[in-house]
Amino acid sequence: MIPLGLVATPGVRARDDFGRWQTSLQDCQIRPEGQSGWTCQRLEVVQTSDQVLSLRFVHNQGSQQDHRRLQLIGTVKDGEGLDCNTNGCKLTPQLNLVVTGLATMQFDGRGLARGTPQGSVARGTCQWLNRQLRCRFTAGTGKAWTIQAYL
Repeated sequence: MIPLGLVATPGVRARDDFGRWQTSLQDCQIRPEGQSGWTCQRLEVVQTSDQVLSLRFVHNQGSQQDHRRLQLIGTVKDGEGLDCNTNGCKLTPQLNLVVTGLATMQFDGRGLARGTPQGSVARGTCQWLNRQLRCRFTAGTGKAWTIQAYL
């Protein structure tokens, strides 16, 4: 007897939901409540299963300058996130990320970490539509964050 989860529909290609996609951003603002915000220049999307996805916002002032990364981790609906094949990955036209975690990290000009990542649980959402990404979430400390990015 074959378990139902292993039966495939003939003629239907299974999506490969595992991969990485990155792009430069035209504009990106990260604003933690009560602190001065910062910009980011690059977005990296990493999907490790059909529903687990992370968004990494990278701020880099130049090759000799410090840079920082903010990473959001969460879940997406089946079919959202990355669509990957042998030619690479692309972001699906729509994405609704339920944010469950947050981590920040700083690096020196050589790319070496300055300390350990600072992480916490988080609650909120990120929505991707029409080349625009908007995130609103609250970190475990109760601090509200907003992120707006345009590709």
